[in-house]
Amino acid sequence: MNIFRSEKTFIFMFFIILIMLGSLLLMIPAAWNGENGLNYIDALFTATSAMCVTGLTSVSTADFSYLGQIIILLLIQIGGLGIISFTTIYIVLPRSKITFHNRKIIQEYFIFSVESKPVKIIRRIILTTLMIEVVGAFILYLEFSKSAPDRPIFTSIFHAVSAFCNAGFSLFANNLENYTHNPLINIMIPFLLVTGGLGYVVIQDVLLFLFKKKKKLALYSKVVLLTTLILVAIGACSFMFFEINNTQKGFYLIDRFMASIFQAVTPRTAGFNTVRQDFLTLPSKLLTVILMFIGGGSGSTAGGIKVGTFALVVLAIFKGTDNGGNLRLLKRKVNAKSIRHSLIFFIRAITLVFAVIFALTAAEHLFNPLNDKSLLKIVFEGFSAFATVGLSLGITSSLSIPGKLVVIFAMFFGRVGLITIAMKVYGKVSEYLVDYAEEEVLIG
Repeated sequence: MNIFRSEKTFIFMFFIILIMLGSLLLMIPAAWNGENGLNYIDALFTATSAMCVTGLTSVSTADFSYLGQIIILLLIQIGGLGIISFTTIYIVLPRSKITFHNRKIIQEYFIFSVESKPVKIIRRIILTTLMIEVVGAFILYLEFSKSAPDRPIFTSIFHAVSAFCNAGFSLFANNLENYTHNPLINIMIPFLLVTGGLGYVVIQDVLLFLFKKKKKLALYSKVVLLTTLILVAIGACSFMFFEINNTQKGFYLIDRFMASIFQAVTPRTAGFNTVRQDFLTLPSKLLTVILMFIGGGSGSTAGGIKVGTFALVVLAIFKGTDNGGNLRLLKRKVNAKSIRHSLIFFIRAITLVFAVIFALTAAEHLFNPLNDKSLLKIVFEGFSAFATVGLSLGITSSLSIPGKLVVIFAMFFGRVGLITIAMKVYGKVSEYLVDYAEEEVLIG
């Protein structure tokens, strides 16, 4: 059996088993505090959203009991550690030494940080995650101890984990809309979102560079940091312009700046919101969809096609490649294979997301015709689910059962499936002794 395929199977089964277990745990009567009983489809929806660190909710997280919220928190933390962590653990456990084949698989995500003992990588990932989350929880406690006095410690931990894992789950019924003008929340939450969305590779590379253990950043780190900065800057300026007489009407300049930065960061698969998404202007909604599809960094808690893929695709299209198909970038050369792989991955992703949108549109048309949902709302929901973002224009709870199943599939495949598609297959390359005659196909 192909080793690579068995690793893919392990990833799928690991997530499926934990999602099913989580859904059953959420069905425990003590895990629910809502007025009516919790339907299994909503328990499955919540477990999938938490494990896939999406944040879309068909029922309010505030309606779960303390036990239910702890279960959700654990699912977020496990899912947020990242598929690459579990893949590496799976590779390491059966072997005392990593093989050259598996080293290449890990290098798809860690690039320059692969060691002879990958357990050190996993340990570093877990310690880094916990350290950032603890610091984030402590700072958030300074605010939640005043505004959420009932359970300030748990509220702080929950939101710190949810933010760093880019999950977007909140214990408040209206998410973070009560904190639109709060500087601490508007600084700390985006910081955790961006940090979690950069990826462990970039975080480690930056730390090594800052502590003078490396003379310069790796090309991948530069691409991720630069692209992230550009996307946040363009997004913030655009939201500030489009929302000046809408959701930001009457805001002081500092409040407009905070709200714009938050809205520019959260579509990068975070899912938190300080303003209602259905109140945004049409250009802001469209920009949010684009940012959701791009997502964060590879090997991070973020979803989407990833900023590295986006950067290579955009540069390949508009800057072009040399005669060999290679791309010159920041005084480095990216080989033709990587460019081709990025383009294929982009096309597959956009094809799958539109398949999700079509399936969701058909499901709501057939099984929920009286509940009016505009195409924009369904498109927004489809991109949010597939990119594991969690933002919504308010239709999630009113979806039909088939519609919720489509979203569940989209969240799962957007989190697990895209990564397995992105992993290149190394091994035997097909060689044809006899091939077909070459012929041209007109383009454009």
